[in-house]
Amino acid sequence: EPPDQPEPAIAAEEVEEKAAAVLPKGLLDMLADTKWKERLEACEKFQEFVEGLPSDEMQSLLFCKVLARKPGWKDSNFQVMKAKFTIVATLAQRAKVFGKRSTACVLTACVEKFADVKVKPQSAETLMAMAERMTLNYISLQVMKAAFEQKSPKVQSESLEWLGQALREFGFLINIKPFIDYIKKAFGATNPTVRTAAINLLSTIHMYIGAQLRMFFEDEKPALLQQIDTAFEKVSGESPPAPTRGPNVAGEDDEEDEAEAG
Repeated sequence: EPPDQPEPAIAAEEVEEKAAAVLPKGLLDMLADTKWKERLEACEKFQEFVEGLPSDEMQSLLFCKVLARKPGWKDSNFQVMKAKFTIVATLAQRAKVFGKRSTACVLTACVEKFADVKVKPQSAETLMAMAERMTLNYISLQVMKAAFEQKSPKVQSESLEWLGQALREFGFLINIKPFIDYIKKAFGATNPTVRTAAINLLSTIHMYIGAQLRMFFEDEKPALLQQIDTAFEKVSGESPPAPTRGPNVAGEDDEEDEAEAG
């Protein structure tokens, strides 16, 4: 379970009034403007405003709900979407309170935008920031759930690739069992990119837990098992990279000790 912090619920009809009391004048209207340049400028002003606040005044849930107001996560302009996700990442990194409600407000939108090549790098980064805050296990499971509720093969394959990358950055900080079910779902996909992404993810997991991983897939068809075995052979003997994010990042002293020990 993530280190959840209680976030009092905010009803949809309260968002505007609460936001108007704290945000710079006119910002709410600008965020909903029909002209994309106005909306982008509003997001830039919002980012500056958030960065200027002390952490205990960063109202994560309220601000996420402001960003979700129409056109919200359906904004057709990729620059506006990137700017919105950047604000969310800042909140995840710096706000005193950022919990499950803030996460739920944003996560599905981040996952859906894996299908948009221009927005994907920022949505992926925002999910990484949320994983640092809420634990990788929690965010990854939410990502898989959202991805497999989507019908988009692109979203599914990119989500599997995102998880592989997240493991390389955080280390093996997930409880494997529920993820096996999603990988099996991916193997059942008609789209080959989804199946390939599942194999790639298994190769990454194999670096951490080794041959025992195969036992989860012994019921699969022989052709698929052969693909899995080939993928495992390619990474056998590979050591996982040192974590660069999350709780297991080594300090400089630790790295020196390891270098001496090696």
